[in-house]
Amino acid sequence: MQKKNHLVPRKLPCQERSRVTVAAIYEAASQVFTRNGYSSTTTDLIAERAGVSIGTLYQYFPSKDAILVGLWENHFLQARALVEGLIREIEGLRFVDREVVARVIRRALQANMEDRVQHRLFVGDIPWPQAVIEKELELGRFIKSRLEDVFRRAPNLRVRNPRVAAHVAYGSVYALIHEYILYWTTEVGMDEFIREVTDMLVRYVFTGEERVVPAERFEAEGARA
Repeated sequence: MQKKNHLVPRKLPCQERSRVTVAAIYEAASQVFTRNGYSSTTTDLIAERAGVSIGTLYQYFPSKDAILVGLWENHFLQARALVEGLIREIEGLRFVDREVVARVIRRALQANMEDRVQHRLFVGDIPWPQAVIEKELELGRFIKSRLEDVFRRAPNLRVRNPRVAAHVAYGSVYALIHEYILYWTTEVGMDEFIREVTDMLVRYVFTGEERVVPAERFEAEGARA
């Protein structure tokens, strides 16, 4: 049985130099995991890619598994903070319309595109530890619960069951954004993609939004976002 401390970093970086070193290790690990696959990756390869000694790497991480878990933990915290910020913005509005939905999708897409290499790693075939799988499920439950809250307060709600609608909306947008980042970015422009996803989501969830926004107006809105 794998020991729990095998998945935990040995120490947290407190000084700026240490934070830079850990950040370099994480970035290198994303690249090596994605390029070589999980099973073929070693801590030696990660250290070499990061430009640090293997001894330095082991000061912070006892194994490649700990690096992998640390990568996902960072992703989890960033994703939760993004969602909380977006929900706060929506809660301050009296009406959820197409422009609001498009802005939320754009922010989510841009956040996930900041590091496409790491994103490819997260959606790849990696044997994640159970603790990470539980964290991912927790993040999904959190996002769906906040979406449900937004849907229940919306005066222009079309769907009959906000809880089910939150599940459908989250799953659909999650899958589409992941597939777009991995495979479509060279074939479909971001504005066009966001426009179509927004149209799909708004027509499904809200009333009074049947009209498709003209492309020229949508692109102008995107430039301001």
